Amino acid sequence: MTKRFGAVTALDRLSFSVPEGGVYGILGANGAGKSTFFRLCLDLVRPSGGGLSVLGGAPGQVAVRRQIGAMIETPRYYPTLTAAETLMMLARTSGVRAPEIGRWLARVGLMDAVHRKVRHFSVGMKQRLGIAAALIANPRLLILDEPTSGMDPAGILEMRTLIRELAAKDGVTILLSSHLLDEVQRTCDRVAIFARGTLVAEGRIDVLLAGQEKLRLLATSQQALLAALGGRGVCDGDGVLMTVSRAETPSLLRALVDGGIDLIEARWMGGGLEKFYLEQTGGDHAG
Repeated sequence: MTKRFGAVTALDRLSFSVPEGGVYGILGANGAGKSTFFRLCLDLVRPSGGGLSVLGGAPGQVAVRRQIGAMIETPRYYPTLTAAETLMMLARTSGVRAPEIGRWLARVGLMDAVHRKVRHFSVGMKQRLGIAAALIANPRLLILDEPTSGMDPAGILEMRTLIRELAAKDGVTILLSSHLLDEVQRTCDRVAIFARGTLVAEGRIDVLLAGQEKLRLLATSQQALLAALGGRGVCDGDGVLMTVSRAETPSLLRALVDGGIDLIEARWMGGGLEKFYLEQTGGDHAG
């Protein structure tokens, strides 16, 4: 799929599939094409070449649109309406039956502000209301552009929990973008990384980062640990670094302990999504 705006190519022969279920991150610097991709999914713009299928149909089909909820960029509302009135208005204008207003406001942490006018909301509260608005029709696909913008650390944690619950318990497929790469790594199952309108990496996060992670072990005797590992480890200060898959790690640790090695610490080093992103994009800042 390609999308051009005059002489500017926003997306250049983009091709990938998003599996149903789970949380899928769309990453890239400002101008990389993330928002254009979301708008194509919502039929707000049309491809210049190629095409895309959403939920098994064309994005412009009414039956498809009604199965999608979205919050693109910073949401804006009528300032004189309350949170509950805003959701009710959106439900009516969207042609869906009146939602369970209280349930969605509770899930996004706005029950204390049900009857407060939106003009008194903080940026983070408006983001929460935007997510509630995107959920009122119980969508199969949820698109969230910077969902934690303006939130404090506690709010970010709450949103991460909600997003994971929507995917795991409600069966919603979630597409999200965020410049908080550590949060993406904690929240998403898979990612696609855009750079200047092209796809430079795609796949499960654990697979993409597998070759970068190393396990750092600290024991009461570094020499005994090195001997037990049989050449698989290298010194790293007072610890030992080794390359091992996460699947192998439990059996490795059990074998070391059973072999008389007194382990003090075992933790993963490197393998962060931020480092991988910068390597793939040549240093473009996510945004």
